[in-house]
Amino acid sequence: MSTHVFNATSGTFTTGRLYVFERAQMIAGLPARMQSQDLGAEYGFLAADLDSLTPPPAGEAEFVLGPNFTLTELTDSFRVAATWGSNPTMIVTAGPTILEGLGNAPCVGDANTSRACVPEPAPAATTDYVDNIGGHYMHRLAYRNNGTQIAPQESLIVSGPSDSTDSNHGSVEWFEFRNAGSSSTTPTLFQSAHYDIDTNYRWLPSIAMDKDGNIALGYSKSSTTVFPGIYVTGRLASDPVGTMGAEIQMTAGIGSQLGAGNRWGDYSAMTLDPIDQCTFYYTNEYLKTNGGFNWSTRIAAFKFPSCVSAAGSWGTVTGTITSSQTGAPISGVTVSLSNGYAGASNASGVYTILVPAGSYTATAADPTRNCTSSIPTSATVAPPGGGTVTQNFQMTGTSKLEANGFTIDDSLGNNNGIVNRAECVLVNLGVKNNGCAKETGISATLTTTTPGVTVVDASSTYPDMLIDGSSTNATPFKISVSDTFACGADIALSLNLTYASGSKSIPFTIPTCAGGPDQQIPPSQLTASDPTQADRIGRDGRPSTCSAPKSSPGGGFPGTHAYETFTKRRLRPGLRSDQHRRELPGRQWYCRPRDHGRHSDLLLHRSRRA
Repeated sequence: MSTHVFNATSGTFTTGRLYVFERAQMIAGLPARMQSQDLGAEYGFLAADLDSLTPPPAGEAEFVLGPNFTLTELTDSFRVAATWGSNPTMIVTAGPTILEGLGNAPCVGDANTSRACVPEPAPAATTDYVDNIGGHYMHRLAYRNNGTQIAPQESLIVSGPSDSTDSNHGSVEWFEFRNAGSSSTTPTLFQSAHYDIDTNYRWLPSIAMDKDGNIALGYSKSSTTVFPGIYVTGRLASDPVGTMGAEIQMTAGIGSQLGAGNRWGDYSAMTLDPIDQCTFYYTNEYLKTNGGFNWSTRIAAFKFPSCVSAAGSWGTVTGTITSSQTGAPISGVTVSLSNGYAGASNASGVYTILVPAGSYTATAADPTRNCTSSIPTSATVAPPGGGTVTQNFQMTGTSKLEANGFTIDDSLGNNNGIVNRAECVLVNLGVKNNGCAKETGISATLTTTTPGVTVVDASSTYPDMLIDGSSTNATPFKISVSDTFACGADIALSLNLTYASGSKSIPFTIPTCAGGPDQQIPPSQLTASDPTQADRIGRDGRPSTCSAPKSSPGGGFPGTHAYETFTKRRLRPGLRSDQHRRELPGRQWYCRPRDHGRHSDLLLHRSRRA
């Protein structure tokens, strides 16, 4: 993928950038990695986009083409190769400059508005004229292999806005580059031309080639007497090199753009039906009335009469992926054909690949599942046109036990569903077998490295786990959180598993109560006008532990007591009330257990026995 990078503050262009993505992971619907590399002062670049039934030669480096950043009528080329594995690489190789390329599309509108370039009929003023998006190769750079993977004949079709016979209008220019199938060669020009049949301004083109080598070119056209509309032209493979046929109006414009920052859309798209390989789809915009940001979209479908649909040339390879150990279906296993086509098994273990009819070698693999081998190791499949062949695979490998969520039970504490300081908590840790074999004899011990946290009950077991099976520990783990624990710090737990085929440690992270600084109660005096309260239960300031619930200390403070309340900005972790109290008479701080047996829900007081 090619991109332009701009400075976030000034909006100025910084660099051209290329990205590559991990295809095998994307096919399997799994998280995929990305790599990128900057090109420097390169602008308007396109990465080649596959159209043909026949892929490029296996392992061939990708094509990237774009106009020279400094000079017109020159094309810069790059080849991009990527590897993945444990040490991914992205190698971008610059080729020699191709001595053909886009001209300078003229800007015929307001000289003070750099984007006001393409004329429109009244009521549009020159300041309303639209952007020609000059200096870009336009979407798409269409790739077609008209040969075979062993003996390729590669064509790259691209177009863009360009100059014309005079400075009062622009044309669209199109190119067919060819390459001989090498990763190190630079494409050479086979044919090109301006499409400039009158004095109207043509811009915003897109181009593609069908399976027979016929080419379709779409674009927008406008002038001071022609509203911006949608047009196409084309050529047969047998036409003289560098020529196009008559212009066909797809949709007439009905209005002029007024304002809208001079941007016309942007871009149009000529694409090809990937199945029949004959039908072109062209997407562009037009206006039904004068205005800004009120574009309408038209999609046109057409084909050359001589092109016979290739739909009957496709066959289907399908099958079911199962475990050689249990016979259970396995999802996410990728089946790859020797021509680069691939498909992943679904939840029922079934994969389906639509592929051009032919003979291929099929292999099945899923290293992320620990599927190390398959039965058969490989197989020859030959789907006929319009037909289906079935090839099943049995996978052999090992289990892959991974974290699968957790639950906490703090009913031994304040039962608010949050791990608080000075609290005893039961923990259940989920495990799932995302591997390629059943696992048995699973036992576990729990450890932690988090200060202020102690694992009290550390041992448990798990039931046997089938492929894609999941469960939790048979008996809860128990952890004790000290009264000095820093609220807000995550608790890091390690679930250390031992099982029939090996052992591993799985990390879990448990969030805790919200933190916050301690708050100071300001000095004040109790008076006779303060509210009063009758006898209160005694406290002894001892926290509860996991060993046993705290019993009521008994005692009490007979008599009537005056008190004040202080509203807190934030609750201290573990407290229920949003107020502090200070009682008369007294200077002793103490905590009152909410239920006489548990420490986690407290009111803070200061009192003195009368």
